Amino acid sequence: MSAEEAATILRAEPWWRAARIGWPRAALAAGAMLLLLAPGPALAQCLPGGLATQPPPAATFLRSYRADFRGPTRLAVDARDNLYMTDPETGTVLVRAANGRLTARREHTGRPVSVAVDAAGRVYVGDAENGAITVYDTDWAPLFQLGRGPGEATLPGDIAIDPETGRVYVVDSAQHLIKIYSPRGALLHSFGSPGALEGQFNFPAAIFLDTASGVLLVSDQLNFRLQAFDLDGGYLYCIGGSSGSPGSFFQGSRPLHVPQGLWVDADGLIYVADASEGRVRILDRDGIEIGHVGEFGAGPGQLSIPMDVAMDGYGRLFVAASNNSRLEVFGIAEFGDPETILPAQISLLPDPFDPDTGDSVLTAVVTVPGYRVADIDTGSVVANGHWSTGAAVGDSNGDLLLELHAEFDALAVTAGHPAGEPLPVVVSGTLGAMRFEGSALLEVLAGTPVDQDQDGVDDHRDQCPGSAAGSPVDASGCSLEQRCPCQGPLPEENWENHEQYVSCVASVSREIPGEDAAGGSSSRAELIASAARSACGKKDGKHTAAAIDGRAWHRAVSKRYWRTGKRPGRAAAGTWT
Repeated sequence: MSAEEAATILRAEPWWRAARIGWPRAALAAGAMLLLLAPGPALAQCLPGGLATQPPPAATFLRSYRADFRGPTRLAVDARDNLYMTDPETGTVLVRAANGRLTARREHTGRPVSVAVDAAGRVYVGDAENGAITVYDTDWAPLFQLGRGPGEATLPGDIAIDPETGRVYVVDSAQHLIKIYSPRGALLHSFGSPGALEGQFNFPAAIFLDTASGVLLVSDQLNFRLQAFDLDGGYLYCIGGSSGSPGSFFQGSRPLHVPQGLWVDADGLIYVADASEGRVRILDRDGIEIGHVGEFGAGPGQLSIPMDVAMDGYGRLFVAASNNSRLEVFGIAEFGDPETILPAQISLLPDPFDPDTGDSVLTAVVTVPGYRVADIDTGSVVANGHWSTGAAVGDSNGDLLLELHAEFDALAVTAGHPAGEPLPVVVSGTLGAMRFEGSALLEVLAGTPVDQDQDGVDDHRDQCPGSAAGSPVDASGCSLEQRCPCQGPLPEENWENHEQYVSCVASVSREIPGEDAAGGSSSRAELIASAARSACGKKDGKHTAAAIDGRAWHRAVSKRYWRTGKRPGRAAAGTWT
């Protein structure tokens, strides 16, 4: 790629999108340098900066979440400290509770890129594919869309909501402006235009409303600065910006390189995800950098293309590291950590899963960073509610790190899931006094259902294989004869008495139809009457009228009489034929 081509890309695409689809970093840098050297209006003069006058808050790395998503992009926190994260690559929005548990996975048909939550708990999702911003209630039922719906924004890069007025602010990155909407979704007005002057933008990436100061902060991505506005869009000041001197796209003289998501804490400190530098910069109220969180890299706590930051009420800073496909968690200053669900890393074998191979074993390889998998209670491990059929600790990949290998019935775990769609598999269990939980996506290929006994129930759901072909069965594949065998519930058992057998038939026949001796359809009353006449469960070969379900028998007699005109004959005292 030539530098001219890279420059064209950067004029048309934001940095994060170019990087995510694989354009070489060096080529992008060369193209950006051309943009810097190209003639144009001078950048607005930003706050002068200077030396830090206060120490940065302490940052403690806590953990990484790295499963069930591929390209985490935007984050939001609601009033209950639930964390929302968009993943455009898988088309999902994930919701994680403060204790670490993944509580929701909202599937979208498009590419959800931005997310916000208002004071009432309604969720706003911006779709990069169709440009719509959709509002959902707390149960994820769609309520309405902002403006005209699809096509309202070219690229809804971020969303902020004023908790006092309910106004909604949407960054339209590709149109270089900010749109303001009423609480009911009507467009009020917009501000911004392409350029580098005060109030102009070059691919604005993110927005944050600092309620304490009443200031809107916008990360002006390719002008390498933050801009501050009042709540009506009036320009106030900017932070960062280019030095104006020729040099590399990554020149050290710029305080901000590619600013993405941002957050302002209760002390007024600004946290900015600097995508190209792999760190979160911490700025004071005057825009002076006083420290940073994270370093560029692929290890735990390291960042590659950090896209967004969010802080919950416990003082935990969440960073969406897009190129690492991870969500990193740091504790800031005197933080709290309500985590009770330890984040586990899960990989699944085989993946994809093909039901036609005959292999019905799904293996989950589990690691819990910072904890010994040998401490996992192997009898506690479940996947999507199904208990493990066996678990052992070992080193499958030769990296000298132990993993838990838990096996599951693959057909049971994947039952009912549409073929060709990824299946989220959540694996959890007990580790010491806490629980671990992790998830991974499993591709399920189209399989041909196997029904060897031809009872209409697939073999992987059939709990009674071998039922007679065509015999009526319940949802588990069991016939009346299998649920209530004449000799007893198990081959080595007998019914305690005849009445017990008749009661079983009376109960089970509510769930499934039966057949009479001739193979014809039988009513429930006739089934009970037939059971009452049988010798099943009798201890001495005798059967008294008192042992018969009288009401059911009389209903059967009445029905037979009206159908045939015949009454049953009495063969001997106390018995019926």
